[in-house]
Amino acid sequence: MRKIIIFLLLCSTITSFASNYNSEKGSIKGFVFDLDTKHPLEYATISILKLENDSIINGTITNASGYFKLKGIPAGNYKVNISFIGYKSEFIENIEIRSGNVNIDIGNINLESSAEKLQEAVVVADQSAISYKIDRKVLNTSQLDISESGTAVDVLEYYPSVNVEIDGTVSLRGSASFTVLIDNKPTMLNPSDVLNQIPANTIERIEIITNPSAKYSSEGTAGIINIISKKNRMEGFNGSIRANIGVFKNKGTDLLINVKKEKLSYYFGFNYSNRGIEGTLKNTSRSYFPDTSYTLLSEGNYDRFKRSITSRAGIDYQLNPKNLVSIQANIGDWKSGGETFLDYEEYLENGSLFSEYKSREEPTREGIFYNIDLKYNYAINDKGQKIAALVYFDRQDLVEENQNELFNLDKTITLDGNKTKESGPMDSYNFQLDYSLPLNKKHKIESGYKAEISNYDKKSELHIYNPAFTNYVFFADFSNLMEFEKSIHAAYVSYSNSLKKLGYQLGLRSEYTNREIRNIDENEINTIDRLDFFPTLHLSYNLSEKQQFMGSYSRRVQRPRNWQVEQVYTWRDAYHLSLGNSALKPQYIDSYEINFINRWKKTNSVSIDAYYRITNNSIETIKDVYSENIFVQTYENVGTSYSLGSELLLSMDLFKWWKLYVLGNFYENRLEGSWNGSDVSFESFNWSLRLYNTIIMAKSMRAQLGFSYNSPYKTVQGDNQGYYMVNASLRKEMFKDFYMTLQAQGVFGFLERDKTFKSETFYVHNNIVPNTPIINLSISYNIRNYKHSSRKEGKNPDLDNGENNL
Repeated sequence: MRKIIIFLLLCSTITSFASNYNSEKGSIKGFVFDLDTKHPLEYATISILKLENDSIINGTITNASGYFKLKGIPAGNYKVNISFIGYKSEFIENIEIRSGNVNIDIGNINLESSAEKLQEAVVVADQSAISYKIDRKVLNTSQLDISESGTAVDVLEYYPSVNVEIDGTVSLRGSASFTVLIDNKPTMLNPSDVLNQIPANTIERIEIITNPSAKYSSEGTAGIINIISKKNRMEGFNGSIRANIGVFKNKGTDLLINVKKEKLSYYFGFNYSNRGIEGTLKNTSRSYFPDTSYTLLSEGNYDRFKRSITSRAGIDYQLNPKNLVSIQANIGDWKSGGETFLDYEEYLENGSLFSEYKSREEPTREGIFYNIDLKYNYAINDKGQKIAALVYFDRQDLVEENQNELFNLDKTITLDGNKTKESGPMDSYNFQLDYSLPLNKKHKIESGYKAEISNYDKKSELHIYNPAFTNYVFFADFSNLMEFEKSIHAAYVSYSNSLKKLGYQLGLRSEYTNREIRNIDENEINTIDRLDFFPTLHLSYNLSEKQQFMGSYSRRVQRPRNWQVEQVYTWRDAYHLSLGNSALKPQYIDSYEINFINRWKKTNSVSIDAYYRITNNSIETIKDVYSENIFVQTYENVGTSYSLGSELLLSMDLFKWWKLYVLGNFYENRLEGSWNGSDVSFESFNWSLRLYNTIIMAKSMRAQLGFSYNSPYKTVQGDNQGYYMVNASLRKEMFKDFYMTLQAQGVFGFLERDKTFKSETFYVHNNIVPNTPIINLSISYNIRNYKHSSRKEGKNPDLDNGENNL
């Protein structure tokens, strides 16, 4: 490997010398920005054309700062074409490279969003709600009205490969095992919990990376969901204020202030959100024994809420053109919970009524969190050689409680009850270092290192109701103390090159994992100590300026979560326990993708993806009978799963005033495996469809109407019925920079969820119907006091890319 690197460095040196020796060779550089927001446009296409015949002689794309530079251009007369989907193309003509004038700086190019005239009003077309980059799909939240009052989960439901269960569990391409990053940094919480907590109006964009390169963590079966927060960096003073109110006690407010002056920029944000939902539910459960069976019926109402309060702040300081230091901090607390009231009936095998009673369940989950990170970027030279360092600390203090009580029919006597509580702190320490070395305009080597050290202490308690003394008594058999320690040390290297229209990137990542779980009460220790390697391959082929093929392969891993390996019983409510499995093995995934992108008429595009995923040691959730009408949930490596599918994203302007998005995901999920001597193999063809319309109704007024459907699908022990819903919104600019948005989710109902689980020993059926429609009204005001400034010669654009992707 050392010889290869030395050889490449030698080639780069020779190429550089030859370029300098030939004075007739030149370069063209510049920056590309959004005309309205002044944000840099990453992945804008730059093409160099001969002036006399428009033939393309060279091309590139912009980086995260909107910067580009093309080298090795022969003497002659040229024009530059700058294009990006959703924007008007820009041409800069009469560029001459000659002796004495070889390095051309065309400065800042501001691209304008595609605009059309509608009667007498000028309507500016929205940027695409979903855009494409080389290795990811991007959801631009500003183009989705749900971002005014929803959460990250509500935004993700616009993406066809994302499915959200009624309890908030999120899956990506059929898998709930994926990684969530917030501003390119990991989080310790369950991915679904994180996405349900983040208010959508604090998000600038969501990046979905289904086949990440070696630069990213290998964790996650289905890939990575990266949440990028709003942090404006425009010169001057600017920001936004938002507030919303709706049914089911929905309400919230958000404030974001940005200040940038010369070398210093900083921001402050505050958000409060309370979201509620109500509905009805019905449950049927049967447990079978050799000599008899038991049936439990329940029906009632539920009321749920999710509340969060968050403050965030950050500072960027440009020490000099080569050095940038950034510090960022977040602090807040969150809580979710509610109440469920049910009427119960218990039946014996012969169908006779055995018992009737009522219940009240009150689950809550809450936490206080804070995190802080320090970033340092150093540009070694203006050729792209750079170093980026990040130090990051995250702490979560978590408490989960549940109280379940059973009453007689008139609720005058408490018959039974239990209280459960789990609590403890979670700490995570992260350090990462990235290095980028362009060998020349086509060759580049990247490498990096990351250390992630985390620990978690969890105390579990159970109290059982004692009718004789009408109080709760501590139950030691189901109470315990667990300690978790985990460290992951990772290193990666990647090499990228391009051969005319073909580009490729080879990568290799190694991760050393050491994990120890200690059951203090039982004096048991479970340890993992292993080294893994994860190769990646990414290919791209440009058929033309607007058509591109891409292919990729990556090997990934999904390590068991903490709660999945706790070898202790934990009561969740009066009828359900969970039991971890300390023998769980990590899942290893081989993921393949082929993508085709075609763009036409500036604003229209279609993306077709084909993907195939093999998951070894597939971890599945298994239900079983604990005792009559009581069930236990555990986790097992049951075998190998296969997922073969295709994803479609179509964006087009039907008329000047009507933009349509058609998004679909179609895949077959197949499992081959067994558990406890029984075959649990299954096949399921699943599909989902999204149709979204943005309609310009008048000047400064738009409407959005969306339809989504998710098909029925199978699981290892059951079936889930399909469901569909209709959402609508109306957004109006009341006066300059003041907006009002009215939203309705589940306009015609249709949010009912229906699940069935069954085996030889049990049958469980759940039916949940949320109350709809869910209506919210929001207002927002954008504070604009920009001070436009051009970039000075010598400032290196690589300092301000804001990404640490290891």
